[in-house]
Amino acid sequence: MDVDGEEEKERKKEKKEKKRKRESDANGVAMDEDEKEETEEEKKARRKAKKEAKAAAAAASANVGALLKANAHFHLPPPPSLLVLTYLSTPPKDGESAARTSPVIVVTGANGGVGFGICQRLLSQLCQLNPPDSLPQAFSSLSSTSPSTPDDDRPPAGYEGLTLIMACRNTRRAEAAKAKLLSWFGGYLADMAKGKVREGAKGDGGKERTQEEKEYTEAFRATVDVRTLELDLASFSSVLKFAAALRDQVPYVSHLVFNAGVASFERIDWFLCLKQFLTDPGTLITAPTYYTQHVGERSADNLGWVWQSNVFGHFVLVRALYPLPP
Repeated sequence: MDVDGEEEKERKKEKKEKKRKRESDANGVAMDEDEKEETEEEKKARRKAKKEAKAAAAAASANVGALLKANAHFHLPPPPSLLVLTYLSTPPKDGESAARTSPVIVVTGANGGVGFGICQRLLSQLCQLNPPDSLPQAFSSLSSTSPSTPDDDRPPAGYEGLTLIMACRNTRRAEAAKAKLLSWFGGYLADMAKGKVREGAKGDGGKERTQEEKEYTEAFRATVDVRTLELDLASFSSVLKFAAALRDQVPYVSHLVFNAGVASFERIDWFLCLKQFLTDPGTLITAPTYYTQHVGERSADNLGWVWQSNVFGHFVLVRALYPLPP
């Protein structure tokens, strides 16, 4: 009788059971006696699920590969943290220019922070016939009152509505942000009607609103359309699904605001924090050096999670929306 062989089998069996117990405990599931030995059916089901997951990831990667190959003629500069692109869809045909006076703007990561602030800014500025930011400044060569300035070179005076797409990873948070944004916009317009917000106001130097400006604001308010769409930039399948849904919902996209981004922070190095506070307190908040981040995190597409979320996901989105060659 091979005693050593039997002992080796027992050790392997115990090691396997301990490993399964650790995995079960990590998942918060207790392991019963009947579950110690995995049945053949369970093994087949697990292998099948694993193959299906790999096949789905491969299909998404193949779609992205074909998309990039088909659009090899299109090049983008290295994207900054905030990038705005204009008119990615097919140029308007003859007679369609009038329908394009209403911008269609997509803001990624719009449910909070800077993204939500961008949405607020778009609504507050575009609801005014001549928003403060569009007025010629002292250093500008353009002047809306100068008769010598061609009409084509003057700043645009208003838009016929706005379609704002809030692209967010979590649909529940997106809907909550949409409700909050519309509530805020209603209050902003109410303050404007009461004279608390003056068009082109700079302190107490703002001018009273004319009847034309009031009518424009009311017309703009009636045509504002705020929508939400699910978008997970760390998933190619989600990006392609978002692009397809966007093509079905709107005839064109005038602007993309690439705001969404992630950071995989692990902890704060308090020694470095104290050192920066004592040596360079001015950058303690604006340029912290004391955050440590996780390394090697992968997305479902087997790419760097942070890189795909912050850079490549937006890049694929542009390619998906850009008109394909005939």
